[in-house]
Amino acid sequence: VLVCGDGLVVLVCGDGLVVLVCGDGLVLLVCGDGLVVLVCGDGLVVLVCGDGLVVLVCGDGLVVLVCGDGLVVLVCGDGLVVLSMWRRSCVVGVCGNGLVLLVCGDGLVVLVCGDGLVVLVCGDGLVVLVCGDSLVVLVCGDSRVLFVYVYGGVL
Repeated sequence: VLVCGDGLVVLVCGDGLVVLVCGDGLVLLVCGDGLVVLVCGDGLVVLVCGDGLVVLVCGDGLVVLVCGDGLVVLVCGDGLVVLSMWRRSCVVGVCGNGLVLLVCGDGLVVLVCGDGLVVLVCGDGLVVLVCGDSLVVLVCGDSRVLFVYVYGGVL
């Protein structure tokens, strides 16, 4: 145990565990298997694992999970979940009210609401709107607008 005058405390155990405590509330915990836990006085918690996994937890309920394969998961206290896959260039957003937003790098956007509303937007200007009451609206962006209504199975 090493205690310095500025409030710094370093604890090193024989199994590779290192605990660093600073006077400003910073706590650094390092385990021999590559696990690193960083706790700040403002409620920020950073968890780093040796396989590239990083977990960031803030005091306001924000959680950021980063995996080594480019996957990012963002969880907010209001139930918002955002998945971002860098390699696939895909972003998935899930809100607590049942809203799902899927954005892919090729310009495809899929919006799904809890009430059965589905919005599909493609990069070529194609928009498909599907409502829970069997209503389908198709809008094309090639200088013509095509509305296709499917209601009750009748076109």
